[in-house]
Amino acid sequence: LIISILDIVIAYIKERKFLFPSSAIISGFFIGGILAPNQKFYVYLTAVIIAILSKHLIKIDKRHIFNPAAFGLIFVSIFLKASLNWWIDSLVWLVLIFGLFMAYKMRRFHLILSFVIPFEVLMLIYTIINKLTLDHLLLINIFLVFFMLVEPVTSPIKKNSRVIFGIIAAITSFILFHYLPAYDPFLFSLLIADLFVPFFNKKMI
Repeated sequence: LIISILDIVIAYIKERKFLFPSSAIISGFFIGGILAPNQKFYVYLTAVIIAILSKHLIKIDKRHIFNPAAFGLIFVSIFLKASLNWWIDSLVWLVLIFGLFMAYKMRRFHLILSFVIPFEVLMLIYTIINKLTLDHLLLINIFLVFFMLVEPVTSPIKKNSRVIFGIIAAITSFILFHYLPAYDPFLFSLLIADLFVPFFNKKMI
């Protein structure tokens, strides 16, 4: 409710008209499903406020750069030491069913595969070299892949750019996951990949 009201107010100040806060509702849902339960109220409040402010203030060519939910979550994890446990990712079959449906509707299977294939190949190589069990290959974050990576505004316009975008996010996720795990590697890699999107769109790759 708070994130929706904030989004409506900011949109009205900027556009002088009321807009339905669909993206704010989605961001709020993502934040609630990723933050660990039973945290202080101000952690949730800060995450949603930062998410909406990033959407309205950090923009290039009238498009916001960062995935709002990812930006808000990384902010509270760094500055408020909030815990992220991705409890929503435990609903595997539900995530897969709705995720596959969304990928079909948005025609984003190429983007999903451009993340999944490089990430799993790197994980397999790491697993073999370090003699780990194959369970290591299941550590991919399917909620991020199906719902956050494919977000239309913060992913590239062109198909080729989306493939490169997915590969960048996959490689970055792998590196952060194993070698710099201080903050959530999947969210952080998404924000890093987001930085390339304005360039991709401008060059129309």
